[in-house]
Amino acid sequence: MPFPLTEDGPRKIREYGQSLTNILFGAAVFNVPDALSVGIIFSHYDVPRGAAVFVYAPNYQYMKGAYTDENILPSHQLALPHLPGSMFYVEYNVPSEQYKPNQLAIGRVAGGIIDVFGFQEKNKRRNCCIRSM
Repeated sequence: MPFPLTEDGPRKIREYGQSLTNILFGAAVFNVPDALSVGIIFSHYDVPRGAAVFVYAPNYQYMKGAYTDENILPSHQLALPHLPGSMFYVEYNVPSEQYKPNQLAIGRVAGGIIDVFGFQEKNKRRNCCIRSM
């Protein structure tokens, strides 16, 4: 599935001091019901220099990225680590003069139903109470 990106959509940038008008922004949300974690595999990853891909849970939790042209492999595929939860966003920022269709394609979204990464245990520890005397 080619990544959605529109020239008239919202524009966003992650570097301060750079013009907002030359950056195209695309985002997609994925929800895997009842998953404890979600991972993504790009079946085609060939982003140009200056582009950035970010993956994060709602409210920008557990952000991964920026994935850039330095992450391009000879296979032009890229598997990203699982994020805790059942929903995540993929964001693609690319300079407008560098954009071409089909630079980024999502091949597989995998939901983990067994907590092999220990995300639930980490959340329990983070949410526990500490008593001081």
